[in-house]
Amino acid sequence: MANLDYAAYIANPIRFDPDTFFPKAPAKKIKPADCSFGGLLSRQCGTMAETPLTPEERNSAMAWEPLQKKLWQLLKTNGFAKIGAAINSTKWADPSVYAPYQEATAAYLHGSGDGAQMWIKIEFKPWVTFVEGMSDEGKDGFKALYGKLNLDAIDKKTVENAFAWIRSDYGKRVLTRDEANDWAVILASYWYPKLNTDIEDMTGQQQWPNENTEEGIVKEMKGLTITKPFVVIHGNPQGVMLYNVFVADFPLGKTDTTVFTARDAAPRMEKTDTAASRNFIDNNDRFSRESTRNGDYGTWALKTAEFRKEVTDIVKALPPTQMGFKGKDDWVFFRKDIDVVNAGDLNAQPADKNPIPHLKEFKKFLEKKNISLLFAVVPDKSEVYFEKLPGRAPADAEAVINPYERKFLKDAQDAGIEVIDLLPLFLAAKKDDAKNKEGIYQKQDTHWTDRGLEIAAEAIAGRIRQYGWYGRAAESAVLYSVKDTIFIRQGDIVDKLSESDRAAYPPVTLAAKQVFTPDGARFKPNNPQAPIVLIGDSFTGVFEIVDCKGAGVGAHIAKKTGLPVDIITSWGGGPQVREKFLRARMKTLPGKRVVVYLMVERDLYNYGGGWAPLEVK
Repeated sequence: MANLDYAAYIANPIRFDPDTFFPKAPAKKIKPADCSFGGLLSRQCGTMAETPLTPEERNSAMAWEPLQKKLWQLLKTNGFAKIGAAINSTKWADPSVYAPYQEATAAYLHGSGDGAQMWIKIEFKPWVTFVEGMSDEGKDGFKALYGKLNLDAIDKKTVENAFAWIRSDYGKRVLTRDEANDWAVILASYWYPKLNTDIEDMTGQQQWPNENTEEGIVKEMKGLTITKPFVVIHGNPQGVMLYNVFVADFPLGKTDTTVFTARDAAPRMEKTDTAASRNFIDNNDRFSRESTRNGDYGTWALKTAEFRKEVTDIVKALPPTQMGFKGKDDWVFFRKDIDVVNAGDLNAQPADKNPIPHLKEFKKFLEKKNISLLFAVVPDKSEVYFEKLPGRAPADAEAVINPYERKFLKDAQDAGIEVIDLLPLFLAAKKDDAKNKEGIYQKQDTHWTDRGLEIAAEAIAGRIRQYGWYGRAAESAVLYSVKDTIFIRQGDIVDKLSESDRAAYPPVTLAAKQVFTPDGARFKPNNPQAPIVLIGDSFTGVFEIVDCKGAGVGAHIAKKTGLPVDIITSWGGGPQVREKFLRARMKTLPGKRVVVYLMVERDLYNYGGGWAPLEVK
């Protein structure tokens, strides 16, 4: 695990911040001896050669960021995280610069027994010109400082346990292929909100680049190919697509696999359902009542305009690169949520940004294959828990602060695309938060809790049970069972807060309900023969393939319908998942009866990658 983390986090161009600042310089140059960071560092060295680290210890370097997160979760203490935060937040003579001047990047264990020490590497940003006595050993523009960490503020036994875990597990135990795949999924999910990362679909591919890779990337590779990478992660943090291709040798051993049988498929129907469903009619009735009660959408939006402006002004005052911000009562929010709240009519976007024409195209394609489409928009956390945003929120707990979300769903149905309307369900359920240990969304994360995903699963499953083919399929329904469990997650917004605020948000314990088959096997999301397929963004993956497995919205749709569910997740965002689904499942489309397309609301507006026409080969 240490080697994978190091490969991902150290000197990785996908994480490079190109912004340059021109801070006010201190009165004199900063030398290694000046860099104790309030006594956290001693024996500061300007080169690796000056340290007492042995060659073996240097070759066992660990990436600091993932290490301190894992120690926080493992040991239930934020002592190591506080050290990193203190180093990264030191601003020297000019605190007006939001970006860190320097960052803790790598850690090393030195010595053994009672004399064991932890050393750390700190890299100064290229625009920090007032340091001297430190070398740029990597010749990448980042001058480095090394020092021994003062761990006196952390309980001695905790430090011993941390060192023992690093030596016996983190830096030693060889991972299985399945464990490495889990690592990659978690990495892509945490990087996605900031770096637009996703895992490349390598179905049927033995090398990269391949026939699905962009021509420009193939040209840039100049004939170089990588054989059998275990995962390929792409990202687009700065408007240029970047690829991380990971290759590893795995020991021979049992791999987690799933065997599919013909029983998984639904009965073949000559034609898919074409009559308007009860859900479709109820949605239209709801949209009509909303218009009667609130007037046209522009008039309705004026009712919350002052609140939206207040929140927007607060967010705009933050540094442009700070993607997370604090709300009330320890809630934190994702900056991009506020963009869609102020976006206006989503159906008025340019062709490559407007989802509706592309959803119509997808629906038409599926209908030719005798497959129905349900489109489920997950409301942004800011629109459900708006009272937790900074500012003077509406008194009505069920207020709609972004009426244009309602217009989008109405426009979708007017275009023939049946929707699953979750916002009214979430706002109504929020009133029962006091009766529950968790809300509908996680306080420190962009995603929902077990309560939220179960509400969505019931709404989706209820609609599926209305299809004409469901009765015959249910004759051989699977009697899934559930088991309560818990897991620990810090939340994907915490590392997007200011450096000084992050330590105030420790990992939290979350509840989940894992789904199991009658033979006791945990629900598996990869089922090409299943009649129901759930495609979408990270909301299809949380609780399912990261953190707590087999407890996501797809697993609970299976539980509530008694039918297997196939899941295709695009961590890079919902608009990208259609091609991924079709490449992976073209051969098994005849067994599909319904595609549930689920994605978060914020990606309906000005999605970075745009909505591309289907390219079905």
